[in-house]
Amino acid sequence: MLANINGKDYMTDLIIIHGAQGSGKTTIARLLQKALNYPPMLDFDWFRGHHLDPLWKNANKQEETVAFQNLLLVVKNYLKHGFKSIILSGFQDEYLNALRKNFSHYDFRIVILTVDNDTELKKRVLTETRDSGFRNYQASLLWNKELNQRKLLKNECRIDNSHNIPETTVKEILKILNQKPGLEKKLSSC
Repeated sequence: MLANINGKDYMTDLIIIHGAQGSGKTTIARLLQKALNYPPMLDFDWFRGHHLDPLWKNANKQEETVAFQNLLLVVKNYLKHGFKSIILSGFQDEYLNALRKNFSHYDFRIVILTVDNDTELKKRVLTETRDSGFRNYQASLLWNKELNQRKLLKNECRIDNSHNIPETTVKEILKILNQKPGLEKKLSSC
């Protein structure tokens, strides 16, 4: 279950794609999954979508907690069976911290996607064809700003995904995966 691309093995257990709604998490996660020879990819929004209406009007803390617990069980099962480079996306900060705690004994990388252009981020959030029913662009703009300003933690890297060239972002992530774990290093726009 080792991800291999161009003869190179990526031994990271978990790759967590993090960012505000509209930052490109789902698109990047899908392209990264393809680049890494299709390791498991789990999107938190997908878990929530099983019990939410299309516009997420019935979203609440209880359903969010249940969805996160279900996701944890699935990830733990993949790890138990030796899968590597499991891609996770779609989390709020509180769940990102819970992931850190639940998987602290595994090798993981967190890639924070940001969009430095507010107009672009608003446009993305309001796009009707988005996978998510989330449409609160003001909340997304605020969260994006917070993610841009906060200090990076261990195993985190920040990438500006404003450019709308997802393949470029995936190449940057692959560079990050080649680094030794535990570095708080910046790569190019990281």
